[in-house]
Amino acid sequence: MPGESEQIKKLFVGGLSFDTTEATLRKYFEKWGQIMECVVLKDSKTRHSRGFGFVAFSDISEVDAVMNDRPHRIDDRVVETKRAIPRHVLDSRPGVHMTVKKLFVGGIREDIQESHLRDYFSMFGNVVRVEMVNDRVTGKRRGFAFVLFDDYDPVDQIICQKFHNIKDHHCEVRKALTREELDSCNLGSRGGRMGGFMMGRGGFPGRGGGPPMGPGNFAGPLNNFGSYNPHASNFGPMRGGSFNTRGFPGGGYGNHFRY
Repeated sequence: MPGESEQIKKLFVGGLSFDTTEATLRKYFEKWGQIMECVVLKDSKTRHSRGFGFVAFSDISEVDAVMNDRPHRIDDRVVETKRAIPRHVLDSRPGVHMTVKKLFVGGIREDIQESHLRDYFSMFGNVVRVEMVNDRVTGKRRGFAFVLFDDYDPVDQIICQKFHNIKDHHCEVRKALTREELDSCNLGSRGGRMGGFMMGRGGFPGRGGGPPMGPGNFAGPLNNFGSYNPHASNFGPMRGGSFNTRGFPGGGYGNHFRY
């Protein structure tokens, strides 16, 4: 998709010190590669930092290097780094910013075994467990599975592509969410992504959402970095949106995944 190749070269950086500037952010991350763009989001009225920003690199390998070298400390604070999510993924899968280590895989054919899923998804990271879901009464496959990783980054990489070719068949992937996480997503969707911000037309976030970060509350260039917002307690991405879970156990993709 147009612009997707550029989007995967970008990072969300959360938990920044309010004293961290764009110059500081650029200087820190240029150790991993060439910085194309860098921004720290500010309140347009107070001009104070909102505690998060975005960094665009020249190549995806530089983003991989940053993620492989976690954790990162800037201005005496450990910050959170996450891959920026492409616009088409944001639009089609609300709740995609939640930090999870579990992956839902749908559309699995009968000839796809646990080993096939493990081998394929091991290309993205360390697979801890694969669970093929069967019908409790008949014992037959239900056509979906869950994959657990030891880190959230492989899941973020995988869901940037909606379908993955496994044994010559397109399988759909999503983040596996619990019932509680789904409820949180539904609450966020009813609130119109309260506290969030939508993407602008360039490379950084635009303005939008409701209070306390509503229209006009952000300063700086309006670009297409992604619709993120620091979580109140853990500077993580905004939980928002919902999706149809009919046909899945317990209403949540991750409800039957035990570990």
